[in-house]
Amino acid sequence: MQQKLLYINDIKVLKQVSMKYLKYPSARIIDETVRILYQDLIHEQDRRLIRFSFNPDITQKDLNDFLNQWDIEAAGSNSAVILAYFMKMHPELQFNAYTGPRLKGLLKFLRFQNLELIGHFSKIVRQLNQKGITPMLIKGGAMRYLRSDLPRVMGDMDILLHSEEELNIAKQSVLEMGYSFSDEKHSFDVHPKNNPEKGIIDIHRFFGFLPQLNEEINNEMFKRSTKQRIFSVDAYLPAPEDMVFICLNNLARNLKESTSIRGIPQAIFDLTYLISFKKDFDWNIVMRDIVLTNTHVASYLAMRFINQAVPDIFPEFLLSNKKLYRDLENFVNYDKFYSLYVHDVKFACKKLRFIKAIRHWSTFKNYLRLEGQHFFTKRIIKHPLLIRLFFKYFSG
Repeated sequence: MQQKLLYINDIKVLKQVSMKYLKYPSARIIDETVRILYQDLIHEQDRRLIRFSFNPDITQKDLNDFLNQWDIEAAGSNSAVILAYFMKMHPELQFNAYTGPRLKGLLKFLRFQNLELIGHFSKIVRQLNQKGITPMLIKGGAMRYLRSDLPRVMGDMDILLHSEEELNIAKQSVLEMGYSFSDEKHSFDVHPKNNPEKGIIDIHRFFGFLPQLNEEINNEMFKRSTKQRIFSVDAYLPAPEDMVFICLNNLARNLKESTSIRGIPQAIFDLTYLISFKKDFDWNIVMRDIVLTNTHVASYLAMRFINQAVPDIFPEFLLSNKKLYRDLENFVNYDKFYSLYVHDVKFACKKLRFIKAIRHWSTFKNYLRLEGQHFFTKRIIKHPLLIRLFFKYFSG
């Protein structure tokens, strides 16, 4: 399991914090990491916007004071759309004559942009429906359907298929329809034939935040999904719990790669909406998704990051889950142990030659020391329990 958890282990900040605070418990290391990520990746103006938008006790005076210091032209569309959402959700508040019409204009512009993507989606999925394939609409497209009154910035739309056979049929279908596509490991991305850089729809076999296909999570998500008439075609809509899981891990992937950072406020809006979508929201389903995919660390990192922006979106009982915390601890300990005791010795041993070492006693002693340490550490690192014991009893 430990190796499967490592697909986010190249977050440089996490490594730096782990090395700087060797005595910190794992949860505190993650909290310090997300604090630094939040400060580094989210501009102060956007942090102010997030705090403002999710203030449950907002007043007209608060809005007036905020607008006096906020410029929609300087903020850009990704930030402005958050305030536009806020405006739609608070019809009792009055926006000034400068900002209000511009926010309404932005929503109209995004609605038009979405219509183009939705048109391509409907055309392609209708063809799939005719061939007996009903895909699952995921990510931004699913949220756009759920919140039709709140258009969003979308580079493309994403669907998930249930089998390799369906994926091959879909590839042939888009070619027959005059589109082109580029293959990725987890999906293929459909483009207009005359514009291969323009995204239209990503057709997934599995989620891009996972290292490989996981049939079990796909099967369970399809079972929990509901078949609906979406944008004039038949498609499955994931359960809210599954959408929360997907959103969390897409966020973690973006934090790892420092991509789509401007979309983080949108993720906060999505998560708060999905969690309150139904009264009986089942956190056990979210945890099962995490366990099935071994995404404990990525999910925990994303939850802590979101709570850094808007406290208490994710309940404490979830963040203190023993299984979640133990895998988090194993991950951080692995990273620290490898960096401190394995990495340098491993590469030093690659340069060692026994014949040369035995010519001089001092060289031979160094050879024995390095090879012995490498023999010892490469066996410890395979066992999370041994790493914990090592740090508890032998690490100074």
